[in-house]
Amino acid sequence: MIKLLVIADDFTGALDTGVKFAKEGVDVQVTSDRAFNFDRNQEMQVLVINAETRHLDKKEAYRVIYDITKRALDFQISNIYKKTDSALRGNIGSELSAMVDASKQKMVAFIPAFPQMKRHTLEGSQYINGVPVHKSIFGKDPFDPVRYSYIPDIINQQSDVGTKVVSAGETRKELEDFNGIAIYNADSLEELGRIGLELKRNGYLHMTAGCAGFAELLPGLLEMKRGSQPEIKYQTSFLVACGSINPITKEQLDFAQRNGFYRINLTDQQKLEKAYWKSEPGQHAIKEMIECCKAYHYCIIDTIDLENHGNFGRNIKGKFYEREKVRKTISDNLGYILKCIVDAGYEGNMLITGGDILQGFMKELGVTELIPLAEIRPGVVLSRFYWKDKDYQIVSKSGGFGERSLIIELSDEFKKAGVTKC
Repeated sequence: MIKLLVIADDFTGALDTGVKFAKEGVDVQVTSDRAFNFDRNQEMQVLVINAETRHLDKKEAYRVIYDITKRALDFQISNIYKKTDSALRGNIGSELSAMVDASKQKMVAFIPAFPQMKRHTLEGSQYINGVPVHKSIFGKDPFDPVRYSYIPDIINQQSDVGTKVVSAGETRKELEDFNGIAIYNADSLEELGRIGLELKRNGYLHMTAGCAGFAELLPGLLEMKRGSQPEIKYQTSFLVACGSINPITKEQLDFAQRNGFYRINLTDQQKLEKAYWKSEPGQHAIKEMIECCKAYHYCIIDTIDLENHGNFGRNIKGKFYEREKVRKTISDNLGYILKCIVDAGYEGNMLITGGDILQGFMKELGVTELIPLAEIRPGVVLSRFYWKDKDYQIVSKSGGFGERSLIIELSDEFKKAGVTKC
């Protein structure tokens, strides 16, 4: 029976949370099926649903999270964790409100710190590498900029549910008259551990929210059964597909290119016009990409606008593209390209950066379920999926994770551990 349901707002977030259980030997599955039948698998301990709500209207995001939470409780799933973005992008207020309303709990504990990735919650505000989140690169996100660092302000933009900032050490008595979302300060993994033990002791652990940081502690706190970890095999060839426009990712791609990766940067037409890929030039471009993946062991296909980085909602050759359309079309087009490459026989390692691109790829394949296998770097997840009677492995990460040298470090690791196969 499912012991814990995790509800994430995008695919990379679902996987980087699910892998926290996988690496402890806990049976976990990630699905993008919002209507997943909870009664389908009695052996699974953890189910992670990618609700794909980050870019939805706040009312629609509320409806989706409310429905999933209510159905889970009706199926007697006793523990629910609402996974949020550690930079607090997305519909934080409406989704936590939906969780409160559907569960009818007087209090939901929200623990958004991720100290393992230098993301801390201090006096109710979120910091990234010591910088208030709204002043960090996440405050400049062209699709979903974070406007505030003080978390009650973020929640109150979408919700009238009460909020309270608390720290480890506050007793049940101090919280017993509070109704709403309790936001916990934390700046270390040890402090997260103390919060977890307090929530368990006071009876608040079964309905919580946060990012992958606190989720890492849940296998122990919920006393989950541990099993063996799966065998992992790497290939030496490496394809990186990137749709993220995060400056961190751009640095990683530039560094990889300077260190030997062959790079294909899609044109505006290739990124923004779906019909292009069905045309003769589009089909020819696909064939060239397939040949490049065969000729070069280390390739990048990316959608970063090298001249107008992050400048969306603009006129391109007389056509105006709205931001949301840009985001969705890029995801669909890059997903289609990757499907063509895999369908042509590519079996090397593949890294996808950005939850939207991973979702676009899985949608093209018609795949809704993945099994996280290992966290090969912090926030970098190796997963397995099944397609056309065959198992495939894929690596994914959020655009904001990793050092500049990440891609090169991964390629070096694949060389040492893998066998050459394209």
